[in-house]
Order: sequence, then structure tokens, then C-alpha cells
Amino acid sequence: MLLVAAVVCARPRGLPSWLLRSVTVVMNPWLQWVRMETCPAIGARPALDRTVAWTVGVIEMSATAYFEGREVSRQEVQQWELRRGKRAARLIVAHLGRERASSLLSAAGLTSIEPQGLDDTRRVLAVLKGELGPDGIRTMMQSRCRRSQTVIKAVLALSRGRKKLCTIDLVADGIGAQGYVDWFMHTHESNDEAEMLAANPDHWLIRRAADGRQEVIEATGNSPLPSHFFIDFDGDHRPALQPDPTFPVQMVATARFPDGRIVGTVRHQFRDEGKGLRARLGIEFPRAFPGPLFRGHHWHLACEFSNWIEAAARAS
Repeated sequence: MLLVAAVVCARPRGLPSWLLRSVTVVMNPWLQWVRMETCPAIGARPALDRTVAWTVGVIEMSATAYFEGREVSRQEVQQWELRRGKRAARLIVAHLGRERASSLLSAAGLTSIEPQGLDDTRRVLAVLKGELGPDGIRTMMQSRCRRSQTVIKAVLALSRGRKKLCTIDLVADGIGAQGYVDWFMHTHESNDEAEMLAANPDHWLIRRAADGRQEVIEATGNSPLPSHFFIDFDGDHRPALQPDPTFPVQMVATARFPDGRIVGTVRHQFRDEGKGLRARLGIEFPRAFPGPLFRGHHWHLACEFSNWIEAAARAS
């Protein structure tokens, strides 16, 4: 059910008129787009591209995610990455213009602005996002982030402080729990933007801000609009998800809008398992956060963390 239906029909007392207008004008077409274009049917397995392989150099990594009550293969997650990657590439080409984008890709040895396979899509995104740079990304995404913030303000108001948890388990080999977290924090501290961006096509900007926080522009779940926020790893965090004593390695953080408003909290937990690790990834969203995007964020987490774990294993 679309959130707008509940708001417009019920017209809850105490909600300001700007909120009702925002939900009506912005959220309804936004969520309909998500439902029709980007969100796999619940419980359905997306069609697999059998040409996608998960091999980098001499490393062949095994990674399996668990969410929505089932086991999700690495290949399924890669198919989600491919679909989102093609969409991200189209957005940048439309922004730069086909002629300029084609010239940039040709100079990098890429023959088409319409990538087909996953490896090709990753290379295209690396070239185009690299050309834009942080300032170009902010300019490109400025109006989209403003619209997204309007939506999330409505979600926060409707949630009235209530939360819901998006959690997945991810089992991967190649590196242990502490080794992965050390790699991630080193990558953040050294401001390795390329490694941060490469993990997910919906990452537009991930960089260390001057105050030590992580500045992020990304599309949450299957959202057509990105959000701009800052992740604080060092503050006073109180996520609803409590620590599991069987996961000794913890990452806790708070996500805030540029104006300081809290939009979510994070508790990611890790332990050694088999030849690698098990990650229990948890993000706290406002209760009224739209269901299609909430479910889509399972795929987002599985994509970015499996790619980051692979990168950490490769570097170890």
C-alpha cells in the first residue's frame, strides 16, 4: 500500500499542510516508479545473467546473503548490481551528454556508452563518476537530493519517532572479521573514494569530510532519488538493534542530514566463520519508510558489503 494513500485519506490530526502536500505531490509518483520499475516481486527470484562471474585475479570469492526469509546467491546480488549499474550509467550520460560521455569512455578504451555485462558496467561507472568528481556529483544530484529530503522529512514526521530494522546476514570467505573492519576504517580514514564508490552503483559520493565524518550521497534501496547525509562513527550512538555477544566485532554509527537531523542508526556486527566471516548488518529506519525501498535496501547492503569484503580480501 502506498504511504500517500494512508496520509491523504486519513489526514491525521496535527500534521502540517506542507507535509500533506509533500506526500501527495512527491511520494505517490516516486513510489509508483519504484514499484513498477525497480523492485523485484516479493519472494521472487530475479532472472539471472549466467555470464556474470565473481572472479578477480586469482581470488574466487564465495558470498551468500540471507534476507527476506531465504538464501540469496552472489549471482542474484550481482544481477541486481548490473540492473542498478545500467540505470546509474544512463543518468550520467544524460547529464554529460552522449557525445561527451562517448568521448570519455573511448579514451578509456571502452567502446559503448551502453554497457552490457557487469565488469563493463563497473568500468563505465568508474570512468564517468571519476570525470564528474565530488563537486560535479554534488551539482548533478543537488535537486534530486532536495526532493529526497522533502520525502524523508515527511517519513520522519509520519513515523513519530518509531523505528524499524533492516537486517541481513552475509557469509563470505577470504578475510576475517577484524581484518575486514580494519580495512574498511583504513579506507575511510585514507579517503579512498574509488574503493568506496565501486562497491555499489548507487554510491555517488563517499568521502571523508574535514570533521572526520563520512559524507555520503547514495540511493537507498531501489530509490530513484539519492539522499545526502553524513555518517558519524565516533558519536553517541543508540541504535535499537542490541549487540549480539556472539559477534565480537562491532561497527556502530549514526546518519544525519546536513542540518544535523538524525535519519538512521547503524549496527553492523562481525565474527569469524569458516574460511572468512559472517556479517550481521543492521540499519534502523523510520517506521514509515516505504516498504519497497526498505526491502530494496537488503539488496543494497548485500551488494556493497560483498564487494567491500572482496576488496579487503584482495588487499590482505
